[in-house]
Amino acid sequence: MKKIADKVLKQKHLIRKVNIKRILLSLTFFLSQQTITVPLSFAAAGMQTKFGSITIENLQPGITYNTRELVNMPLIVKNTGDGKLVVKIETVPPKPDSPGLIKAGCEVIPDPSWVKFSKDELEIAPGGSEGTDILITIPDDDKYLGKRYQVDISLTQVNRGFIGIGLLANLRFSVAYRRQTKEEADLRKKVEEFGTFDFELLPKKQVLENVPLGKEIDIEKDFKTSLKISNPNDVEFLYYMDLVTFRDVDMLLPGGFEELPRELIILKEKDVKVPENTVKKVKLGLKIPNEEKYKNKKFAFCVRGTVAGAPVELSQISRFIITTKE
Repeated sequence: MKKIADKVLKQKHLIRKVNIKRILLSLTFFLSQQTITVPLSFAAAGMQTKFGSITIENLQPGITYNTRELVNMPLIVKNTGDGKLVVKIETVPPKPDSPGLIKAGCEVIPDPSWVKFSKDELEIAPGGSEGTDILITIPDDDKYLGKRYQVDISLTQVNRGFIGIGLLANLRFSVAYRRQTKEEADLRKKVEEFGTFDFELLPKKQVLENVPLGKEIDIEKDFKTSLKISNPNDVEFLYYMDLVTFRDVDMLLPGGFEELPRELIILKEKDVKVPENTVKKVKLGLKIPNEEKYKNKKFAFCVRGTVAGAPVELSQISRFIITTKE
């Protein structure tokens, strides 16, 4: 055990973070109750995996999702030892005061049985790899709409006398804020059939200086700029628009700036249809009270656009950096 601990300490000096924006993937593993951010994979007593912490957005109640199909991320475990490895896979609720859970703005999953595995035990030959699909089913109940949950996945060796030594991964997911309509279900089928698609939310970053207080501001009319969705595909798509924090999308808030409260941002369209090969404007406004706490301040906020019906959440972010008048 001491050798393993020494190895962990040496690894800390080689740490680097990996951020895959499309699926909001960061790799975080746990050993002996200690959080470790790791390069690309981490080994514990002959066990190695690249699955760490994954976040999936906008799941619908009553539907079963497979992480392999959603984000091309099954749980794969490699045996780096010289003998057969048996790994037990289980879901466990995270601790309510876990820093990672709190930072991600998640609640503890109400029932770990929402997450199941195609195989809950893997037998792996020396030098080989085996995997399992991770299946997520949120109960068909509206009370879960708009929630964010975390469940931990425990990988434990159950042979060679190493019981209790293993890895702990995180799975985080959000439930859509409303039920999908029949039209959106049809769009999902169209998206799956279409295969490859793309879009842009423009501008990526917009600076608005000396925003007046005490009245409603129209971004396009008052600042001669606008939020736009560009659909370069040969078919019409529906896009969801919502307001998110920098933390929600794993981005750093600019130094010296504060998050602008969401209730001061006016997003006039939340469901936007954009015809094929078209750029469409999205109406956006601000109404910041004429109060001392908002005067001569630096604020920032993010708008997110998401393709409706996409099997993998395809999102784009537009950042707005603003200063207010005295």
